[in-house]
Amino acid sequence: MTTPSGESTGHHRSTISHKRKAGEISQPGSGSACEESTSENARLPLMVDIMSGPHSPLTKGFIMAQWRALPIDRLFGEHHDLSDTTVQAELHDTFKEADFMWAALDCSTKSGARNIPSKIPGRKLPPPLRSKEHPMGLPGLQGSDKERVTTDNDACEFVLSELKLHQARSGGSGRENPLNSLHWSTPTEVDMENSGTWDDTIYDACCLQGTRRKRQKLRHDIEEILCWSGMKCRHMHHPEEWAPIENDDGTMFYPSHEEAEYTANLVFHIVVAASVWACRVGRAVIKIPRAPTVTTVGDKISWLQLDSRASREWAMIPMALSLGLDIGSFVSQKAFESLPTRKVMLPTMKDPMGTADLYVGQGTHQHRQPTGKWASPFLEGQDGTKEECLIQYGNHLRYSGLVDKVWELEGKRLWCDCPYTEPCVADILIAAVYEEFSERDSKQQHSAGPKKKLPKRSDGKWTGRALATLVATSGNIARASALAWDQVVRHPPLITPAGLRWPQDSVTQAFQSHYPEGFFDGFTFPFIEDIVNASPFVDYADWKQAKGEILGQHHPPQWVGRSTARKARGGQGIQIGAFAHKAAVPPVVSFGLQPDEHFRETRSVAAKPLPNERPCATDPDLSYVAEMMVSKRKTITGNRIAAVEAVKQLKHRWRSVTNFLRRKQRPTIWGVTKDRDIGLIPLLAVLMFWPDVLFATHLIYGFPAVGHCEWSGVYPRREVSPSERFDIFEDAKDSNERLKAKMRPGKDDDIILTKSMQDVEKGFASAPVRLTDMEALLEASKYRFIRRFVITQGTGKSRVIDDANDGGQSDVSTDENALCFCSATQPAHHIEAVQGYMTQTGMIWPQGPEGRMQTAGEDWPDAYRYTPMNPTEAEACIVIWWHPQWNCIVAQRYYGLLFGLPNAVTSFNRWSRLAEAMARRLLMVLMSMYFDDATMQDWAESIHKTQECVGEFMKLIGSPWASAKSQPGANQGDFLGLVHDLNDVRSGTIRFWPREALVDKVTGIIRMARESGLHSGVAAKLYGICNFLETGMFARVGRAGLTAIKERQYDHGTSLTPEISSSFDLLCDLFKMQPRREYWLVASCFTRILVASDAAYENGRGSAGFLAVVNPGTPNEIRVGRVSDIPQDIYLLWGDRKTYIAQLELMAVFVAVVELAELVRGSHGLWCIDNVAALMALVKGCSGVSSMDQMAKAIHLGTFALESQAYYEYVESKANWSDEISREGMNGRWAVENKFSTRHCGVATLLLQLPSIAVVGVFSFL
Repeated sequence: MTTPSGESTGHHRSTISHKRKAGEISQPGSGSACEESTSENARLPLMVDIMSGPHSPLTKGFIMAQWRALPIDRLFGEHHDLSDTTVQAELHDTFKEADFMWAALDCSTKSGARNIPSKIPGRKLPPPLRSKEHPMGLPGLQGSDKERVTTDNDACEFVLSELKLHQARSGGSGRENPLNSLHWSTPTEVDMENSGTWDDTIYDACCLQGTRRKRQKLRHDIEEILCWSGMKCRHMHHPEEWAPIENDDGTMFYPSHEEAEYTANLVFHIVVAASVWACRVGRAVIKIPRAPTVTTVGDKISWLQLDSRASREWAMIPMALSLGLDIGSFVSQKAFESLPTRKVMLPTMKDPMGTADLYVGQGTHQHRQPTGKWASPFLEGQDGTKEECLIQYGNHLRYSGLVDKVWELEGKRLWCDCPYTEPCVADILIAAVYEEFSERDSKQQHSAGPKKKLPKRSDGKWTGRALATLVATSGNIARASALAWDQVVRHPPLITPAGLRWPQDSVTQAFQSHYPEGFFDGFTFPFIEDIVNASPFVDYADWKQAKGEILGQHHPPQWVGRSTARKARGGQGIQIGAFAHKAAVPPVVSFGLQPDEHFRETRSVAAKPLPNERPCATDPDLSYVAEMMVSKRKTITGNRIAAVEAVKQLKHRWRSVTNFLRRKQRPTIWGVTKDRDIGLIPLLAVLMFWPDVLFATHLIYGFPAVGHCEWSGVYPRREVSPSERFDIFEDAKDSNERLKAKMRPGKDDDIILTKSMQDVEKGFASAPVRLTDMEALLEASKYRFIRRFVITQGTGKSRVIDDANDGGQSDVSTDENALCFCSATQPAHHIEAVQGYMTQTGMIWPQGPEGRMQTAGEDWPDAYRYTPMNPTEAEACIVIWWHPQWNCIVAQRYYGLLFGLPNAVTSFNRWSRLAEAMARRLLMVLMSMYFDDATMQDWAESIHKTQECVGEFMKLIGSPWASAKSQPGANQGDFLGLVHDLNDVRSGTIRFWPREALVDKVTGIIRMARESGLHSGVAAKLYGICNFLETGMFARVGRAGLTAIKERQYDHGTSLTPEISSSFDLLCDLFKMQPRREYWLVASCFTRILVASDAAYENGRGSAGFLAVVNPGTPNEIRVGRVSDIPQDIYLLWGDRKTYIAQLELMAVFVAVVELAELVRGSHGLWCIDNVAALMALVKGCSGVSSMDQMAKAIHLGTFALESQAYYEYVESKANWSDEISREGMNGRWAVENKFSTRHCGVATLLLQLPSIAVVGVFSFL
């Protein structure tokens, strides 16, 4: 139980309260499973678990969520017989105390399975006891059958009557049965359905970690359950998964028996919903930190090898740990007292921790708590997603030996920076402590005498690594099972594999599940089992299995949230953030250290690759391609050709399905997708276990364009509550009148006319009609206009845009997908994946011709238009424009997506992500897509054939490249405006530079501005282009010196000021020098350097100095230092200010670069600074203060000339080991005691005043 702030209010061991014995659920530390309610636990809400089953999983789940719970089941004894009127009377009074009631009604006499004929010769299955016509029992039942049905009816009627009474008392409740159960046809249940006070939620049990496809219905009055979504199965199931099996002893195994018990995942879904409901209605103050995951896609065939208890009783405690719940009632008294608890740090919590408190986070500038050995060494975005980093942390505990020290965490409060809604390292550590004490209890149990009884551990099948994985993944059984396979596998397996990964019926059933019920009634699917169980369709799944993924999972693209993705980009050679910046990664050295400690730690850190040198996390399918390119280099071209032929064969075999689907399309949608293979594409998605389960139906009915766009599963999810959604025609009438009044002839009308008529010719839109005619046609329906206009891009290309902001479409649209994209440096990331595999396997990059790589590029034509639009939503974006020949407003209906609609971005990119995955997983190609642009890299000898294979594949699926935009394989390529150069890839370097057209655009603007002045609009365009150009330059070169252009955006002047002219000179110098951005594949080949600098300004006088360590931690280590003699004239350069401390801090760095030029040359290192303003000027490469901007520019030009890369880190002043030398100069003792060779030095102020080219020239010769 937690308060609204999330703080624990303590453990409650007496959790089951009733005057009668209520089930044998062991309560450690108590004398009985059922205790009288204490004053403390009486305040907790009471849940009644009717027909709980022998293990009472729902009861346990509610106890873990700090409810009281009363399990009732006939298996506990006669006093639980719900058909007994005496028991009914007693329970009637008890139920009045309940807050929430749940009934898993017995369906054994109502199951539709009784009507299924036996497939075992000579073996009869139990006969039906009811029918739709006779849901209360078939006429003529005799003996035990009649008694059984009568008993079931009596119990069921009693339960339903109590649920009605409970609802009348404003309590919450629900009951569950299979969807096809005859229970739903009983008269009482039909009356309750017709009352209008109950809601139905239908789900497939396999989506909540059941093994088999089992459609269930929940009838309830809980709004939070009604909000459940996305629980329809699209898994691959074995066609015989429900078949009864005759055991060796002649007895029968019925799969329905093991599927009857709730999975842990379902349990906690109900617990979470009920707990949120209890908070909402004021019955409790209970907070569940997070909910378990739902998985609708994946291979469930392999789950038949799994012991059913692995997702049920063995998973209860691990899943409770993964959700941050209290397991105190289900462990020993000693373990209960020793389990740590998790707490969340607040920015204001800067005081030292108490003895019972321990900070286990990675550190942050906000509270500056020291980090220790329990902090995770893994960075999100660079080492993987948050989930993957937590899994790695669980492994790290074992490999580092820390797992043997978890006893140190007994009873501690573990503080971290993660919100309670996310799992974190604290949860992993709590699980590790739990495991430690469970093992101790197990050993004590083994050695205990007959008088000593300890609770039996119900999850003992999970190994330590598997337990950590369960916690990290919010209870992902499939992923954890691979780490404990021998313990959780079923012996013997139910179904003996027949050498096929995917049987025919499994594939076709999974395919059908992506469409509405009954969609394929009467259709016969073609036989494809032989094709889909061969290369290339099984290769990626085989590779995943070889990597340890034994149970089939869905295979989405790897994605991280926007904040994490921003931090990950810092691993692409350029530091993006530091300190409080939103892109800052955790500090590389702990806060709270003394100078000696900080020096020792930074020497160790600086000797290894720093965050800006570490590679980003690699998509699993890119890792697959990289491995295949190296391990199968001699045959991979042939493999790709064979893959294309296999896809061609599958396309031919599957053509009847495609034709069937086309007959289901509207003519307008057919016209947009007539070239796209709408049958083959969804089939390939099914075979890849692609999570975008709505993609197939969108090809039939159209993609979202206006209104709400549901989560696709291929991007991070953004929560959009129902209250945030809009009627797409809200205020449409007023909006339409306003747009019509604004329409006038314009200079771009001919461009609009030409493009609009091309869309008509291609079937993307209706022919334009006069606006009055369109309004007459739409008079009886709702509609919304959208205005068409033209923008001219930096390249000079004119692009037609539809203004969704002005038309109101953006205002009424919401999107659950938080889009994330690759960057212009993606080609380097591809090659880095190959280098990573080589490094992992001890290989070196081949030299000579064998080591050459080349790059190629492609582009889709009319990309958005080929994506069909939902016809209803198309009415909310009727395009209007001025017809230059008719001299009036005209209107068009569009059938393909419009460029300008916010949801069109998501809808289209769902297709590009799928196509990208197909190229990687089927053709083994290093390919990524940004919208409609594709980049691919391969060995030089095979790049042309690779590009040809991908092109052929795109034609097969009906989405061919635009031949006019194709970039044939070469040493250089253009992707998203940056040219990448692979000429030096064999030496481990890839270089980037802006494409020539952009450079020419800037020089043209500068030339025109020098002739006729710089207007604000042109300044805005120039500044935007320059910001992009900087992404292709070395480090942060190109960021400084542009303040004057930035400021011109906001004033109405046109004359060129000296500052603007200086900015122009800087840009021209940069274009001459071409400081290309460098991407290093191997970070260990550079000289390492560590520098700490500091400055002081007191009583009108400044001082500064620095200490540096070259080759830290090696026999060749060099320690040097300088005390800067600051000339008084430097203050004149900086202007009149109250203090110059930030300028002096930057100057200390500048002096270090000058003085250590020879040592800095070709180095990568760590620079420690204790002034935030100076730090951020260095990280950003610029400053809003002109004097600091000037020095930041000089520093970055110097490091460019010296080919040096720095990572700037904030250091607390009390930990800064250069503080003494900056204040006391040569009189300081710390530098001497630590064997630094120090002396005085001057400040090269002249360098700060030279043109950029001159500065680079000087540094080049220093």
